[in-house]
Amino acid sequence: MVKKITDKIVNYCEEKGIATRETLKIFFAVCVIYIFSIAALQVRDYALEWAFSLMALGGLANLYVISFNGHKMPVPVAARTVGAMRKKFPKRGVCQLTKNTKLAWLSDKYLIRYWKEKVFYASIGDFAVTFGVVLMFTRPLMHH
Repeated sequence: MVKKITDKIVNYCEEKGIATRETLKIFFAVCVIYIFSIAALQVRDYALEWAFSLMALGGLANLYVISFNGHKMPVPVAARTVGAMRKKFPKRGVCQLTKNTKLAWLSDKYLIRYWKEKVFYASIGDFAVTFGVVLMFTRPLMHH
């Protein structure tokens, strides 16, 4: 029952151009992380508060750039590559990073290389979320 209701809400948002499924997932995650950050503040665990705050800010940064660019994350690749990315990852909204991109400094514009020839693009928001997760899991080590 809950799934039917959420699917109707998501479909409505997509049909009206309000948000995409991906954007709504990020929004929901940011809301949950924000609630946890308030809980961390209540228990006076400041390292945990910083971790959740970084994750929430990173998620919001990604939401902003996606929202301001037609519900798609800009990446600095050729138009042909964007087409290939859309075929490989049909649920991930991407567009080409151009001089007309809004909030370009928040887009997936940093190339990360790993394991031989594998690459991906990351944003400032991605870095903030990652650093927040690392801080959350290394927090117990700081208390000893």
